[in-house]
Amino acid sequence: FVFVSACHSAQGGEAFISAGVPHVVAVRREAALQDKAAFAFADAFYFALFNGRTVQAAFDIAKQGVSNDPSILHAENESGKFELLPRDADHNIVLFQDCPDGPLLDCSAPVGISNLPAFFPLQFLGRQAEWQQL
Repeated sequence: FVFVSACHSAQGGEAFISAGVPHVVAVRREAALQDKAAFAFADAFYFALFNGRTVQAAFDIAKQGVSNDPSILHAENESGKFELLPRDADHNIVLFQDCPDGPLLDCSAPVGISNLPAFFPLQFLGRQAEWQQL
């Protein structure tokens, strides 16, 4: 399963299908997507998925959630931009069964202070080694 949450991501989604991924959620090739719609879709989709729904049911629930969200401009239009690929596949598969109840445990690495690298590699072109230490 892959969720490509980006505007115009259907082509990228098709690359995952070609690589053998059985279920891909993407955004139609010709469609730009509002951030609010992407967040609302992901929230509803993952909630349904982790509560034992099939991929297809979670997708349908998420689209309906976007469509009914009053904070999203042209919500029904936004909900129609999501695609479940491949289109002809059986997505009535439960990915997460019997997940224990409890709080979300985020095991992500802590975000750094800066997005700059912690060191400058020696092959850094156009600079003297002494300048790298500044």
